[in-house]
Amino acid sequence: MNVNFNKRSTQVATIALILLLFACGVAILLGILFRYGNASPLPATDTLTSTSTSAPAFSETPTARPTFFPTSTPLPTFTIVVLPPGTIKKPTRTFTAVSVATRTKPPSGPTSTPTLTKTSTSTSNASSSNTPGGPTPTDTITPGGPTLTPSITNSPTLTSNAPTATSTASATSTSTDAPTPTNTTSAPVGSAVFAVGPGGADVIPHQIVRTANNFLYLFSSQDSSSLLRVYRTNNAGFPNSASDFAAPVTVNESSSIISVDAVYNGGTIIHALVNLRNGEIKDYPFDTSTNSFKPAITLATDGGSVSGSPYVGTSGISGMMEPGGTLHVGYWTSSNHILHRSYTYNSGTNTLTPAGGFTQVDTAGSANHPSLAISPANNSLTVAWISQAVSPPQILTRTRQSNGTWGSIETASTSPVWTSPSNGLNIDQGPSLIIDSSGTKHMAYIQEFDASVGDYGRIHYTSNNGSGWVDQPLAAFTHDPAVAINSSGQIYIIGHGHPLNATCTSMDDICTIRKSGASWNNPVLFASPSGGFSFDASPSVKWSVVGFNRADIIEFVFFMTPYESPTLYYGRFP
Repeated sequence: MNVNFNKRSTQVATIALILLLFACGVAILLGILFRYGNASPLPATDTLTSTSTSAPAFSETPTARPTFFPTSTPLPTFTIVVLPPGTIKKPTRTFTAVSVATRTKPPSGPTSTPTLTKTSTSTSNASSSNTPGGPTPTDTITPGGPTLTPSITNSPTLTSNAPTATSTASATSTSTDAPTPTNTTSAPVGSAVFAVGPGGADVIPHQIVRTANNFLYLFSSQDSSSLLRVYRTNNAGFPNSASDFAAPVTVNESSSIISVDAVYNGGTIIHALVNLRNGEIKDYPFDTSTNSFKPAITLATDGGSVSGSPYVGTSGISGMMEPGGTLHVGYWTSSNHILHRSYTYNSGTNTLTPAGGFTQVDTAGSANHPSLAISPANNSLTVAWISQAVSPPQILTRTRQSNGTWGSIETASTSPVWTSPSNGLNIDQGPSLIIDSSGTKHMAYIQEFDASVGDYGRIHYTSNNGSGWVDQPLAAFTHDPAVAINSSGQIYIIGHGHPLNATCTSMDDICTIRKSGASWNNPVLFASPSGGFSFDASPSVKWSVVGFNRADIIEFVFFMTPYESPTLYYGRFP
């Protein structure tokens, strides 16, 4: 009895243990099924990592495109992906000029994210003449215009591994307010492109300045606006996003601004030259030591103007600083002439002293789009402009030697030059002019409509090494081509794409073309927008004789549509 009872007890205990283990297993299984059945899916991310070590990675959270950029709200960041040339292909479109009376505002869309692709490494006997145009010469020109109360809103501090200041200017101003660069070391800098804020850019003026202490300043206006904006970086070095810029310093003018040029004196003053719809030509000296505008100085009241609501592109003023501190200004008048005058500036009293009267640079009239450049080789000044006094129109130039003597007018173009009164005056045309350290002049313009290809916009590169202008048509098309140069003397042309190009065929994209010996490479994609927007824009490059700092890096600004309220973009490549 005891043996049988013990056996049965053992069997019962064994069965109970098995049932208990089975129940525990079922409970665990049910718990797991219940947990995963009610779990939320992992959130998706929009982070794209750059495939190049030369540019940092960024992330973007898609949002609706803002119609303005409040100073209290940081701008969205943008994803940059370095891709091989030709990776991005967008549908092409045909540009059609729209008259002012019928122009319509393109609809707004989502926030645009640019994709960055790294680039591969007859003469007339005209004489100088002083004309009665402009204000009567006086000993000094004193400030006038609206009272300025600019302010700067603090932005997040930039933590940057970018190199500190390096000055590579071929000549420096003798101004005593020039700061000393922090050091002269440099390090590799990658390509970048991103939106900065509201504003436009044009191909003739140089709206981007890098100061001797390695801060970056962007000067901008926009379509039918009286607001002049200055964006500056929070710290020395190279920016990588809009958050690296402080809130813009602004001036609200009494009339709409047609165009703006930024002329750096090599020290702490940047002359913001503007021509207004009311005919006024003004200089707004900007003091980088206080990051504020000084009161405006009116230079003339007979500037040219346009009616309606023109897009950015009616270039009417151009300036350049000569080594030694002389400011040169050329502007388009209401009588369609180009006038030049030079000044010396006293920052203590904020006055400009003219070096003489105005000189009418052209002789035949019907002149517009003045473009000034000073030679680093001998301080001579060259003025280029569009002449519509003949048919077809031409690009003409005239050079003033450093002793003040003007030479003859020269013809720089050999093909018909594109012109149009639509949406402004010749808004898709330059000329873009720079001069290298040897004194060779480099210029770009676009050709008139060509029936053999069915469009306008063929790029012409014309150069003069002292033996006369040589005009070279390229197998590439764009609008507003900008000539850029780096410290090694490498020449580029920057502009949007075109359907007639072999590569970079979308007019929505920004492209670069590299000069290779006597020939030119095919266009290479630099940046492509998304969301239905376009970079059908005019680039403005960093270049000057005085204060051409960090010339090893090509830096420029351009804009994104809509044309009536454009967004200013910053781009760079080594």
